[in-house]
Amino acid sequence: MVHAPSLARWSMAAMVVSTTAMILIMVGPERKRLRRSWRGRARRDYLAPSELAALPPIFVGRAREKQDLIDFLTTRTGDAPPVAVLVGPYGIGKSSLAAVVATELAQRSIGGTLVADLSRRRGPDGADRSDDDIVDDALKVLITGLKSAREQVAPTVDARVGQYHALTRKHGAIIVLDDADTAEVIARLLPASPRCPVIVTTADPGLTENRSWRSFPLKPLGEEQSMELLRKLISATWTNDDETCRRIATGLFGHPNAIRLTATQLACREDSGVDALSRIYADPATELSARRLRRREQPVTTPWAPTFNVALQVSYNLLGDEEKLGLRMIGYLDRPAFPAWMLSSLLDADSAQATRVLDRLSVAGFLTRTSADAVGVPVLRVNEDVLHFARSKFEEDSRASDRSRLDDRIRTRKADRKQTDVQACVATARRQIARGDVDGALGTARRAVDLAREDDRESHHADEGLALATLAELHMELGAAGPTHDLATAVLDRRERNGAVAWQRAQRCAARLARRTRRRQDALDLLVPIVDTANAADPGEAEELVLALLEMVVLDSQGGPEDQSRAWRNLKWATRVCAGLPDEGVVLQTYLCRTRSYILQAAGKLDAAEQALVEAERWALRRAERLSLAWTAYRRAMLLRAGDDPATATRHAREALHAFGDMGHRYGRARAARLLGDIHADALNAETEPAAEPHRQRAVMCWIEARDGFTACGDLAEAAEVKALLDSMVPDRRPTLAGQA
Repeated sequence: MVHAPSLARWSMAAMVVSTTAMILIMVGPERKRLRRSWRGRARRDYLAPSELAALPPIFVGRAREKQDLIDFLTTRTGDAPPVAVLVGPYGIGKSSLAAVVATELAQRSIGGTLVADLSRRRGPDGADRSDDDIVDDALKVLITGLKSAREQVAPTVDARVGQYHALTRKHGAIIVLDDADTAEVIARLLPASPRCPVIVTTADPGLTENRSWRSFPLKPLGEEQSMELLRKLISATWTNDDETCRRIATGLFGHPNAIRLTATQLACREDSGVDALSRIYADPATELSARRLRRREQPVTTPWAPTFNVALQVSYNLLGDEEKLGLRMIGYLDRPAFPAWMLSSLLDADSAQATRVLDRLSVAGFLTRTSADAVGVPVLRVNEDVLHFARSKFEEDSRASDRSRLDDRIRTRKADRKQTDVQACVATARRQIARGDVDGALGTARRAVDLAREDDRESHHADEGLALATLAELHMELGAAGPTHDLATAVLDRRERNGAVAWQRAQRCAARLARRTRRRQDALDLLVPIVDTANAADPGEAEELVLALLEMVVLDSQGGPEDQSRAWRNLKWATRVCAGLPDEGVVLQTYLCRTRSYILQAAGKLDAAEQALVEAERWALRRAERLSLAWTAYRRAMLLRAGDDPATATRHAREALHAFGDMGHRYGRARAARLLGDIHADALNAETEPAAEPHRQRAVMCWIEARDGFTACGDLAEAAEVKALLDSMVPDRRPTLAGQA
């Protein structure tokens, strides 16, 4: 007899089995289809790029325009990519809308987003970029975002175009071409696949003539949208009164950038909105400026230019005297981009005071602070409308004598800067890094680049190459693989114009990068040309010759007997060259002694190797080289670990760890943490439980810090090795199944 509960359980089980079988039968073909489609899909072998500027913190309205854009860009009608051209004056919100649409489209695609800046006037010198320059720079950005880590950017423009087309056929990405002014440049940058929609922003409404591109003109925001933007930008204290809010919105005619600029200034006020508005708009300067702008016969580039000028005048009235003077000086410069030192000269103020003025103008929305390239030299930028307004304010509030006085001041400052030798700045930067002043060394090297770029002498190309190579050397010392590669490549690509020392320094940086990635032969191949071509009679080239020989000594000391014999010969050669340098090469004595320890250790002469490190320490102390002291302590820890003296090795490793930390030298701290973790791991193998547990915990903590430091510096090979060590250590810390039972 079968009990009722048992029968119910058997019935339920049978129903579950039958239902599962039916589902598998129904979805089986669909699963196979999905599996086939996934296998046939091109897998991405690159990191999905996202090169868009930051999304606007507040974005209101434009719902219809956004949906029209998305519908157009997601509809494929042929083999050509869809091209949407956003047309409107400066500050109307074209780039913001493009960023919002591209971000939303990127959520539906695995290709990511890429943006290329096509603006004509870009550099700090105010010079216009040619079409070829714009295309060349844009292709570098687009290809870098699409290529895999193993690929290199093609050397010529024609080759880059072919590479760009091949990559866009392989990967779908959303391309944004910002601030275009010619259709020919856009046509040269179009992708080769309809899976890559293109968004173009331009102020020229005639850009789409005789083209199959779709134009999307942007109009000013409506009154309600303008009021909504104001309410989100300004606190309720200002916008709780609808009449006040409406008055601001109406006066700015729906111009988003004008609304943001005015709101930024009003948000800093402590008095009430009604009082401030009555004071601002009743100010005679505002009306007077508006009348002058209307009377002045100047070309109006956009239909809403008077609106934006009113907003600028309102914000200008809210500035302090120093900020007003700074904005007028920007109008005198008449450049869309300029270095900070120029404004400092015009204000006749020190760098700290000029920086405060620039920061306040940036907060008020008149300019933006950015960086010209990977070098990191700060550059200030203003858009065309602000530059036009600043120029008008300078013309209104200055006399002819003021302009001549400012011209003399700029010429004097340039002459003073020319007298500052770029090579002297380079030597100072190298001394600063030797003393452990990491930030100071980077700042001095960047200043050397800035000086070289402002110099108009015939030798400025060589000076710039030397400054860039030195900056690459500093980044190499700090373990930053990416900037080192970019800067060294920039110097090596222009070997004929950068001078011998700059080329040798960049070549040595490339060799050190190869050594870091365990490519010993590639590193040697990069060092051999330096040794073959360096002129030992020139002090600069002789120093690079010594450093290249010492790099080869370190590499050969890890090889067989023949390699070690060559290492001894190269060390003797380096010693002879060093003796012929000024002060008998006192600058390089620490490197010589530390390198000698590598060969002595490889030969099994540990005592002699330690004595060489003691001598290196004396030289570093004599010259107050904190960085050399830290690396010497690290090297002694390595040597003593090999010599079975863990206690002393631990002490030296900790000294190196703290010294690198005090200097802000993240890569050196990561190496010291890795070594300290290895020493604790050695002690872990020699101890028995429970005495081994503290060593295990310390090893894990040190390795975690080392892994994070190597990853931040771009040394992914070393980070992977440390991660493997951590993975091997983690199972020992987990409870076993027997322990759980």
